[in-house]
Amino acid sequence: MKKITTKDLIAGGFFVLLGIIILIYSQQIVLKPNLTEPGGRLFPQITGIGMIICGIGAAFYSRFTFKPTEDQELFLNKQEFLKLLLFFGILIVYYIAMRYVGYLISTPIACFALIQVLKGKKKASIIVSAIISLAITAILYYAFYYGFYIYLPTGILFA
Repeated sequence: MKKITTKDLIAGGFFVLLGIIILIYSQQIVLKPNLTEPGGRLFPQITGIGMIICGIGAAFYSRFTFKPTEDQELFLNKQEFLKLLLFFGILIVYYIAMRYVGYLISTPIACFALIQVLKGKKKASIIVSAIISLAITAILYYAFYYGFYIYLPTGILFA
């Protein structure tokens, strides 16, 4: 078996820490009294637990894997790392925007930005990206509002 590398531990530890933060903040979600369904905490808690499990797996993955061939890369290059930072930056801005301008304004913009960042070398039309972003926003809005009866944030600027 191979040694666990420092990069594996740092990456895994980052995701474990992020999962713990999500679990802590999910406890601050206010639930209505006498709620019969799981409520708004369920999805963030599932996400947090999943990130913790994946972080632990990422930290110890290299110990149980074989050495890669020459044409394989294990770690991100500088461009991919910057893309990852941009991805997390968009998510942070989305979180802040959701608080101030609400779901219906911040979600299509965040979806569009994430599509552009994650498209890789493939061409993604701006018009198609915008349509997909609006469709995702509408589908999720109707699913939560009418299916789960969970009201999405309207933002403090519009409340």
